[in-house]
Amino acid sequence: MLLEDLSRHIQEVRHSDWTRLALEDLCLDSLFLSVRLNDGSSGAAMNYDLEGVPDLTPAQIDHTRARLLEIRENDPLLWDYLHTRDSQSLAHQALWVAVLSALSAPILTNAGRLQELGLQSQTGRIALRHFQDQGVGKVAIIGFGGYLEEALAQDWLEKVSCCDFLALNEDFQRYNPYPFKIKQDAQKRGLQVVYDDGRNASALLDEADLICLSASTLCNGSLEALLPPEERIVILEGPSAGVLPGPLFELGVTHLVHNPIDIDFVQLCHRFSRQNRQGLQKISSGRFIDILLPEQRTISRLNTP
Repeated sequence: MLLEDLSRHIQEVRHSDWTRLALEDLCLDSLFLSVRLNDGSSGAAMNYDLEGVPDLTPAQIDHTRARLLEIRENDPLLWDYLHTRDSQSLAHQALWVAVLSALSAPILTNAGRLQELGLQSQTGRIALRHFQDQGVGKVAIIGFGGYLEEALAQDWLEKVSCCDFLALNEDFQRYNPYPFKIKQDAQKRGLQVVYDDGRNASALLDEADLICLSASTLCNGSLEALLPPEERIVILEGPSAGVLPGPLFELGVTHLVHNPIDIDFVQLCHRFSRQNRQGLQKISSGRFIDILLPEQRTISRLNTP
């Protein structure tokens, strides 16, 4: 399993201070589940349970948080708990990814340590135009957001495909018309654009020269199935991508774009949660994550073009 491979890799990299590490706090009441470790490092991951199960009550969320904090007494990083897989919920996956993200954070911001691991980091999200002279004509994107807007603005691409389970949902189109407006604008310029709800994802991925995957695929367990068997340019991008990428690169990912967390994101999530529960804030902190964590960095193997 991919998360187990990532866990082994990250534990090996952090073996020197492993016994001193512990989970200090976590917030489950947010679209992006967040954790903070006792070394000050934070991690976050998309929590599909919160979005997909709207009848979850604050009492249920608080009960789960209290239970996890109790487990922490004998399992400081919830490491054994995460690996027992006693829960099949997507929140369990999100918690696992968030912990791995927090454990990875100090390494991802340390150029020397990255170089020791054969990795390099550059400021910002790698631009699609970077690949213009590398034979890229067709781009496939998994998930609205991310690279979609940038891809549709390119005048050198032949085709852009986007797969999202909401792509054909009329209610979503009324609620969020922007992805559909930029699609129409790109088509007027002559770009071939396909929005798909996932039923044709396999064919669209097979024909693509460059694939942009939402890092939330780590949280819902779909990433491995989306990776192409042949060598491609594959970018894994998003707030859930803050993990040491060794096993991901072995599977075919070529670039990892993550959002460094340089604030106490857990504390901010708790504040949003309190406001939301009082009826003063009707949107979760997850909606603001690009504002709270605006910086992005791109990780790749050394000497990757």
